[in-house]
Amino acid sequence: MKQAQKGGGGSDGGKEADHFGASPRARLSSLTVGNIACAPPFVAPSLRRFPPRAFELIALDEVMPDAENLNSMSTHQSTRMIDDRFHYGAPEHAFYETNGYHLFDHFLTDDAVAECRGRIDAMLNRLHPEVPPDEMIGTHQQGPWVFELATQQKVLDMIERQIGPDIVLWATHLLCKPPRTGQLIPWHQDAPYWNVKGRFGASAWIAFDDIDEDNGAMSVVPQWHRRGTLPIQDSQFVKGFTQEIVPSALPEDVGDRRVAYIINAGRMAIHDVMIPHNSPPNVSDRWRRVLVLRYIAADAEIGPKTYTNYTTGEPFEREPFLVRGRDVKNLGLRCHP
Repeated sequence: MKQAQKGGGGSDGGKEADHFGASPRARLSSLTVGNIACAPPFVAPSLRRFPPRAFELIALDEVMPDAENLNSMSTHQSTRMIDDRFHYGAPEHAFYETNGYHLFDHFLTDDAVAECRGRIDAMLNRLHPEVPPDEMIGTHQQGPWVFELATQQKVLDMIERQIGPDIVLWATHLLCKPPRTGQLIPWHQDAPYWNVKGRFGASAWIAFDDIDEDNGAMSVVPQWHRRGTLPIQDSQFVKGFTQEIVPSALPEDVGDRRVAYIINAGRMAIHDVMIPHNSPPNVSDRWRRVLVLRYIAADAEIGPKTYTNYTTGEPFEREPFLVRGRDVKNLGLRCHP
């Protein structure tokens, strides 16, 4: 097994740092949406408060706003979000294209990590008893801070280099493995399960805790993103995850080839949607909180999908959002939730 390695240099990128804080409406002025008229902003219904989970949450570094109002708030205006040293240029892109993944030395600022941790913990405090903490999907449709993170200029610049200027944010997934819990996720590929077809951008895997194999570091098989859809078989690893890649379809030395995302809080890894990956359970006394952002070119075919509201347990439909460029298929895509 290899520890995750970066590709290309870690040079500074850009003269201006991205920030938290502009309201969702104000941030639209920085999006290039051609002559598309965005639909009126969606106003989420009130969300019920539920008792805390049985497990203990990490204590917040500072007093957070009342949880009932948290998701209606934009991120704090003074928090600088993206580290000035984050950079995705030609060397990083070449490494990603060749290997199917890339690890960045720098992504979020320390202040952004602290603020995001507080917001995630407040979300966990409101988690519906029937929603597992590693299955909080579509979170950008349920509160503004995830959408603001997903639409930072430097992030979209990276995705544009991969798939072109017309970009749709179609999914987000908050994966939180509590201490001494979580599940073993077998080797699998993501894209075959999504009911989505098109030119995918990289999945952005953002760590909010220091991550190693004890608390559930994900592993990938480098350069196996170009092998097509691998055969699968039934799996009994976890409830709700009933399929895995047939072991004989993977390299015999997969244990030596795999690269584990052993990274510190605030760093980001990206990976191709077809790369085989897995993760162990969290056997440590620490949390593993990760947010995954998913993008695709605007000419994609995005089928229907139903997710579960993490606070109410009620179903809601997946909605893609045009976050840069043109609505090339004239689908009437909205620009923000």
